[in-house]
Amino acid sequence: MSEGLPRLPNPWIGIPVLAATVLGWFIGGAVGRVGCSGSCGPTELAFSLLGAAVGFAGTLVVAVLVVRSLAEWRALQNRNGEVSNARLPDGEPSKGVDRTIEHRDAGTHPARPDHPEA
Repeated sequence: MSEGLPRLPNPWIGIPVLAATVLGWFIGGAVGRVGCSGSCGPTELAFSLLGAAVGFAGTLVVAVLVVRSLAEWRALQNRNGEVSNARLPDGEPSKGVDRTIEHRDAGTHPARPDHPEA
């Protein structure tokens, strides 16, 4: 694996975070208007800020987790060559998710009708 500069994060990841912040602002303002009678300026502002903060924080957490998991997957892919070159514990090449699950369940899954020991 080459030790070059670290990959910069994708700047497009900010678009869903910004959209959720704006939507949270509008939804919070609407909740503030509906739940208030009379002078609603401070209440609407407080709910708008709360909605924006919740939308921002929630979407940011999900975006960070997605970016980290993709980075980990790429690092694993680079370390192993290709995903299809992954090896099972018995040394056979992996043929995908179904082969891996079948390998783990071999001899221990009597509920499967296609299993030879069922």
